Amino acid sequence: WVAYTRLDSILAAGFLPLPQLVTFIGNLVVALLVHVSAGLLTLAVADYAWQRWEFERQLRMTPEQQRQEAKENSRKPRTA
Repeated sequence: WVAYTRLDSILAAGFLPLPQLVTFIGNLVVALLVHVSAGLLTLAVADYAWQRWEFERQLRMTPEQQRQEAKENSRKPRTA
């Protein structure tokens, strides 16, 4: 998208003197890196949230496990 919005400038860059061309390419690369980094950061945050939710979901006990633990706890003598 960054390259598409600057398509006219990119096509005209072929006629720029070398120092300006290097500056133009540097600015384009920086803009691309910023946009790609923002996209990857968004994906990383979403993945972290998903992984945490999934982990916490897997830690939950099933109703059968809850019944079994309740039985085991009711049989054990309470010590204070």
